Amino acid sequence: MNNLKLVPFLLGLIVVSFFGCSKSDSDDEGVGTSLSITVNDNNGKAVEGANVSIFKSLQDLTANQNPVTGKSMVTNAQGKAVFTEIPESVSSVYVKASKGSISTMYGASHPMVSITHGSSNSLIAQAVAMTTDPGNGNSGDVQQRVVLLEEVTAQGCPNCPRGHSTVASILNSKGDRVVPVAIHALGLAKELKIDEGQKIATEILKASYQPQGSVNRSPISGSSLTGGTTSWASKVNSELDIAPKVNLELSRDGNQVKVKAKLNQNISAPLRVTVLITENNIKASQSNGGDNYNHMHVLRDVVTAYDGDALTSGAGNQGDIIEKSFSLSLNGSWKTSDIKIVAFVHEFQSSRYVHQAAQISY
Repeated sequence: MNNLKLVPFLLGLIVVSFFGCSKSDSDDEGVGTSLSITVNDNNGKAVEGANVSIFKSLQDLTANQNPVTGKSMVTNAQGKAVFTEIPESVSSVYVKASKGSISTMYGASHPMVSITHGSSNSLIAQAVAMTTDPGNGNSGDVQQRVVLLEEVTAQGCPNCPRGHSTVASILNSKGDRVVPVAIHALGLAKELKIDEGQKIATEILKASYQPQGSVNRSPISGSSLTGGTTSWASKVNSELDIAPKVNLELSRDGNQVKVKAKLNQNISAPLRVTVLITENNIKASQSNGGDNYNHMHVLRDVVTAYDGDALTSGAGNQGDIIEKSFSLSLNGSWKTSDIKIVAFVHEFQSSRYVHQAAQISY
């Protein structure tokens, strides 16, 4: 029995492969087999009242459309939901379980949730779950979603410490599923401003004041990719609910960094990858923060072009794997122990949408 851990709202996502299905006495395709799904929280407690749906493809799961049996099931007091009459033509399914805000239910900021599965049909008792283990590269795996949070900030901005606190709160809640980048830009920026960051802030994010934030470069209000501090946490939550269309692995060997992207489904838009360097714990002045303020996640360099380097020149197909390597050049004044390497795969034509982000220490 395999377990999978994911964060709130989307409680779990596994691929279950059936080894053998029972034959129905009927000619209909409706009674091929049955499947039992059990949902537990990280303490092993059964989750009652969770809505569970099964889908034939990741695309259907992401769009929440075309469930295999036409409806979702609700877990009982033992955390179990049983699906019957699964068509024999269905050889594997994606499973989605959700129940409102888990944090409210269990009094924790981001409790992890596990899903176990078992079949009520003895002929498929050997059903194999391929879990979504981030970055292990196994065929068929889908990573947990990791979102990019870009904060447009400035040392001369008196309201920006509030933005820094908002980012810190989100990271405290969501952990490494959020990759933060503090872009010092616009008129109030001082020595922590770099040219590429200014271009990202003005040409891509279209920021006009600080603090502003963008989550996965997804519209927050209307067509605007940025919003004020009160919009960031809810936008992060909604983006974390979306299964990534791209897996992204990031590794480093000396001053060489390698990016490996794998498409989890067909993507019609060409893709780019952006690689950045950020630094934590920079002591510098900050309006409303003093002369020895501790700046975090500061954008230090853009390794690629500021708007990314090409991954695909056109449409990509599910299963495609693209690898690229980049050379890093660090300023001697930067503290390597505080350096992070950030990468994200994104669109760049009609949309700037970020499909997946990753971050490693130097």
